[in-house]
Amino acid sequence: MDSANTLRLITPATIRRTQHGFTLVETLVTIAILAILLGIAVPSFDLLTNRNRAQSTAKQLLAVLQYARAQAQIGRQPVHVKPQTEGDWTSPLLVTRLRGGELSGHREIELRRNRLDDSGKLLIAQEKAATVAFDGNGIAMGEGDFPRVFTLTAGSYVSKICLQRSGVANSCD
Repeated sequence: MDSANTLRLITPATIRRTQHGFTLVETLVTIAILAILLGIAVPSFDLLTNRNRAQSTAKQLLAVLQYARAQAQIGRQPVHVKPQTEGDWTSPLLVTRLRGGELSGHREIELRRNRLDDSGKLLIAQEKAATVAFDGNGIAMGEGDFPRVFTLTAGSYVSKICLQRSGVANSCD
C-alpha cells in the first residue's frame, strides 16, 4: 500500500510545474504603479524644465542689457537695445549705436545680435514695448516709467527682469 501511494505522488500529473515569467495580475499591478509614478513625476519635470528655460533666458537678457550699458559707457555715446522684429522680444535682439555719435544722417553700427531662446516655448513681454537705450554715462533713457519690466513666461513659470532708470538691470521676481 505504501508503494502504491508513493507511485501516485511521483506521477507527472501530481508534480507541480515551475513558474516561468509573470502572471497577468503581477503585470497589471506593475503597470498601474508605473502609471501613478509617471503621473506624479511628469508635471514636476515639466515645471523644472520651464523654470530652467525662463531663468537661463533671463540671465541672457541681463547679459545683453549689461553689455549695452558697458558699451555706452566705454564709447561715451548712446547705445540701443531693440528686437529685430519691433515689439517681439523673442526675436533676435540688436545692440546698436550710431556711427559718429548723434549726428544726423549717420548709420547704425550693430555691436551685437543675440537670440535669447530658440525653443519657441518662451514668451518675453515688456510692459511698454519700446527700445531700451543707455546714454554715454550708462543711464537708461526713454519715454515712460521706470523700472522697465520684462516678463519671461515659460509654461506656468514666470520670471521678471527690471531695468532701473540708473541703468542697472536685475531680477525682480
